[in-house]
Amino acid sequence: MVRKSQCAKALQQRSALGTEWDYHFMFEMQQLANSLVCRYKVVFDDNQTVRSVVWRRRRCLDLVPQ
Repeated sequence: MVRKSQCAKALQQRSALGTEWDYHFMFEMQQLANSLVCRYKVVFDDNQTVRSVVWRRRRCLDLVPQ
């Protein structure tokens, strides 16, 4: 169970895919008495349409309600 989460400042960069935004979330894990840092990447094309989104770790995807 996740107790709470916080998001750090987003990081922006350009790549061959378009504009990438990386968000770093820190989830406090109640059962582990520890934190898990998850990176969420959003890639936009030149028209500012979302091209792809991805969690760096599969475990992070499982923590977020769909």
